[in-house]
Amino acid sequence: MIKDLRFYYHFIQTLISKKYKRGLVLTVSLVGLIVLIRFLAVIGASEALSEKITKPTYIEGIIGTVDTLNPVYEETLAEKEINALVFRGLSKINEDGTLEPDLAESFSRKTSTRYVFKLRKDIFWHDGKPITADDVAHTIELTQKPNPPSALSSNFKDVKVTKIDEKTVEFELKEPFSPFVLNTTIGLVPKHVSLEEYRPIGAGDFQVKEISEEKIVIESEFSKVVFKLYKTKKEAILALKLGEIDGLGGLSFFDIEIFKFWPNFNIFSSNLQQRQVALFFNLKDKSLSSKELRQAYLSGTPRELIAKILPEFNLKISNSSIPLGSWVSRPEESQTDFEPDEALTQLKKLGWKKEGDYLKKDNDILKLEITTSDDPELGEVASIIKDSYETLGIQVTIRRLSIKELKDTVIPERRFQSLLLIQELNVDPDQYSLWHSSQRNDANITSLNSDKIDKTLEDGRKVFDRKERIFSYTTFNRIFNDEVPAIFLYHPKYFWLVNSRVENIELVSFIKTSDRFKNIEQWEYKNKSILSF
Repeated sequence: MIKDLRFYYHFIQTLISKKYKRGLVLTVSLVGLIVLIRFLAVIGASEALSEKITKPTYIEGIIGTVDTLNPVYEETLAEKEINALVFRGLSKINEDGTLEPDLAESFSRKTSTRYVFKLRKDIFWHDGKPITADDVAHTIELTQKPNPPSALSSNFKDVKVTKIDEKTVEFELKEPFSPFVLNTTIGLVPKHVSLEEYRPIGAGDFQVKEISEEKIVIESEFSKVVFKLYKTKKEAILALKLGEIDGLGGLSFFDIEIFKFWPNFNIFSSNLQQRQVALFFNLKDKSLSSKELRQAYLSGTPRELIAKILPEFNLKISNSSIPLGSWVSRPEESQTDFEPDEALTQLKKLGWKKEGDYLKKDNDILKLEITTSDDPELGEVASIIKDSYETLGIQVTIRRLSIKELKDTVIPERRFQSLLLIQELNVDPDQYSLWHSSQRNDANITSLNSDKIDKTLEDGRKVFDRKERIFSYTTFNRIFNDEVPAIFLYHPKYFWLVNSRVENIELVSFIKTSDRFKNIEQWEYKNKSILSF
């Protein structure tokens, strides 16, 4: 291009020197037109080439660390979200919570303990090798090995995996377990990639292209996603403000408040059907051993008021530990409504009398300590509960700790009187791990010990008929609401901030938070030159 300009410059000088002054204007115009046409042709070719070799890139901030992109050993939310895009399982869960085949062509239950899965014939790993029954067996066997330990080990404990042929695999359980097929959503990993030389090769829509401490880059046929890793939410929010990232999910209502009037951001929200906010009681605490006292706390909890802390987002009140929208849920299973007068009557029956500002018995003040995380939303909920209880005459203190402190010591060692936290729920209504007495040292954080509840939970996971299972969990809810080891409050919202230059995003109710990327191939980007690299 530069050489062309020099040529035309010297050509014009020659014309002038030869006194072709009359045609000077015409010549200059002609040369300018030629130069412009050639310039536009070069730019057009460059853009056409750029369209072929680049893909629209979306940059998402993600909080946490990524130690491994292996679904067998995933622990952090960052790992789970990326793995969900890179790996696929034998089956998958739809938006309505039902199960359907994914890498499997079909599956069937042959007996109460035996399942057969037939793999599709047209499935391949990202490196081009076919996916076989050997890969399925390899994945399950990895979860069963003690070293390195897998958080999914309990899902496949005592499960025998047998390869029938290259595309058929059989699972044999030690005893009937009706929710078992849900465990087959685990992302499969290839047998030909050893743990010693492991690299994330999956079968999902996205392939891993780059891994570093700062970012993970994944790419599909049509788009690229860059996950930038941040240690804290504060750092990630700052990056969003500075334009270093296009989006950030997993925020609370209080986080997004400051962005409400920023014209270059859109706020997306959706119900988290498999999560709920609840106040758990430590039944090992002597002061909470009386179920009548716990019933009084339930009557004195303004659940509807708490659900209105985010009035514009229509939070759903939680009535049980059954997930929102489950086929087991029934309206009549709701916990008691807010009845402060009833709560006070119950407390008086237990011998508590109002003296001054507080309820007292044998010179002792009725006290409750609420332990919660440092999340602003949970802090606000704790404050509402405190105000309501103190109106009754209960002295309430709030202890706010980091998630790390809660996970490392407070919850495992049961160092709390009551605990306000977000609880993860299963898609299946099975509640065994959360409330069975045998799980008191694990997920049953209230230490609930009830023979009646144990029986309903054991029955519910052994039968396959849906009507029988509904009966078991309806009975469970009725007994649970009488025992009140916990007060269910509401299903939280998932908030996602995205730069307005990313258009055509459709956020529907999802099972996994990674489902927000479901229609990424339809996303449209303004200023593609900025979003592509």
